[in-house]
Amino acid sequence: RFHHISTDEVFGSLGDEGLFTEDTPYDPRSPYSASKAASDHLVRAWHETYGLPIVMTNCSNNYGPYHFPEKLVPVVIINALEGREIPVYGAGANVRDWLYVEDHAEALLQVVQKG
Repeated sequence: RFHHISTDEVFGSLGDEGLFTEDTPYDPRSPYSASKAASDHLVRAWHETYGLPIVMTNCSNNYGPYHFPEKLVPVVIINALEGREIPVYGAGANVRDWLYVEDHAEALLQVVQKG
């Protein structure tokens, strides 16, 4: 079985319902998300054409040890600890889902072992 790890970014921005499901249409909005959407379609094509057994997962933003220090979670934590202003991007209305990297790794292991 081939496990393809994709991203929630292939679905674009959250709609009025505020969540994505397996039935959410693709709407990539960046070169990164477009390339991930393309890889999703390629994996599905291998499944349809050659019967390759596949499982696909879509993760959200990971954080944890060794996270690049310029990324949001480390910046917020460092600024808060040092009493500095916490950055707000845009109008502050953006929604992000964060997944601790070790929890993600455990979930991926479960998918590999149990499908």
